[in-house]
Amino acid sequence: MYFFLKQKEEPVSDWFVKNFEQIDGDVLNSKAQNKPGFKKVYHFACVSDADMNKDIDDLLPWPLSEMFIERAYNPKELLFQVYYAALGEKSNFLRYALFYGLYFNQCESKISFVKRYGDNTTDLYEMLKLIGVEKADGPDGERMGDCDNVIRIEFGTEPIISMTYAPEQMADMFLCPYRYLFDFVLNPQPIFSGKFLFQKLYENLLIKSVWQQLDNEPMNDAKRVLSSVVGAESKKMRPYFPFFRETEILDLERRAENYVVHSIFRDGDTKVHKCDRTHMQLRENFGNALFAENGQDYPKSHPYKTFENITRWEDGKKIYGLHDIPILEKKELIEATLQYLNDMMRIWHMQEAGVSSA
Repeated sequence: MYFFLKQKEEPVSDWFVKNFEQIDGDVLNSKAQNKPGFKKVYHFACVSDADMNKDIDDLLPWPLSEMFIERAYNPKELLFQVYYAALGEKSNFLRYALFYGLYFNQCESKISFVKRYGDNTTDLYEMLKLIGVEKADGPDGERMGDCDNVIRIEFGTEPIISMTYAPEQMADMFLCPYRYLFDFVLNPQPIFSGKFLFQKLYENLLIKSVWQQLDNEPMNDAKRVLSSVVGAESKKMRPYFPFFRETEILDLERRAENYVVHSIFRDGDTKVHKCDRTHMQLRENFGNALFAENGQDYPKSHPYKTFENITRWEDGKKIYGLHDIPILEKKELIEATLQYLNDMMRIWHMQEAGVSSA
């Protein structure tokens, strides 16, 4: 909450153009923008009933809630009083800004809304429907199913009988067959997406760089310079991750340093042992080289017994160790993976034919 609301000391204000904010000045210039050879369209997006009528709990980032602010801060802190009042007036502001923008705009206007949020559906803002605004299906009335560029998955008709053994692909299949399908069958290679995975990638790349710098160094010297090496290596990486905030970078540096101290600096060693490139490659590709599920959560068995046999139990946890995947080809893993691919192909053909796979 503190970082979310922290004020700045600089005299220059930040500018945020979102949810119709600051549209007032631009709309007043619309007359000059509406002339032959220059066509400007003002697009008002996310104008649904759900977007225009959000309550305070909808606007707060999880896990904050209206009750939390009321009990923890009201009425002591002026900053939170202002923020709380602003949240309560947010929907009124959106309605005002929509009316203002449409009334004074002298260019073309476009209004759109998102029909589905997760499992919930919504509709065009009710006030617009009351004044006769009609919905269109999209550009020229096209529907998604009529477009030529819709992504479709195609499977062949002949069974797959062979494949090349690759430990990385077997590790993916071991952790999640569905992920393996998307990472290596439907795509040429895995794709990182999402903030969590980017943070894990940054952390592991930093660990690898620091380990390589300290490789074979005397342990006492390595411990003394560890923090400075982490900072220096992180500074080299920052330009490639411009979307991380300073606080996130500091947290990732701390996590990388903790990993080096507790997992690389081994008790009794006089020197830092050689960088394990295989181990770090696994961490870069999968985030970690070992995963554990609590036995009390009744973890599901792998759908293919050959892969299930690689798991083990320790201290009430089910362990998925990626180092347990054989480096050299193992026929049983190939056969199980081929069976999975052919099972998926069979299910797809049945669905295309309108036959239940049950």
